[in-house]
Amino acid sequence: MKFKRSSSQVRRSLKWLAIAFATITATLVLLSAPSLAATQASTLTVYRDPSCSCCGGWMSHLVSEGFEIQEIATSKMNLVKQQQGVPNRLASCHTATIGGYAIEGHVPAKDIKRLLAQQPQVAGIAVAGMPIGTPGMEDGERREPFTVFWFDRQGNAGAFNRYVFEKLN
Repeated sequence: MKFKRSSSQVRRSLKWLAIAFATITATLVLLSAPSLAATQASTLTVYRDPSCSCCGGWMSHLVSEGFEIQEIATSKMNLVKQQQGVPNRLASCHTATIGGYAIEGHVPAKDIKRLLAQQPQVAGIAVAGMPIGTPGMEDGERREPFTVFWFDRQGNAGAFNRYVFEKLN
């Protein structure tokens, strides 16, 4: 027994197949969009002086915490800091950007994750100088207390997080 289809039935079937294909394609695109955005949001562009050696330790810390790194070696670090709105008093050895924010110095990954999650109206966060014990500045068990500061483009700053450690005997 043969089943005969009319041309209108074939057109209707093709129409439903096209709609189903378009729906599946759109669903796959929408499902992949958050992962693409998450990948882009987890990539830091790190500007560092080619002669600096501690930046590698900080970048390794970030990679171990799930970030991806795009490294740019440049001798024009002062210009980078100026372009990102980093106040001179908060300067360190490297400057990174992620999600529209500047990350100055040896900021721990958990503070960067908090910044990205909360999205405050600031230009970025910074650890001024190069305190011993910050990511990339490890020296055995020795750790200095330090503050992660937020800063805006007008030069205002305040505490974003504080790290205080017990003294070792």
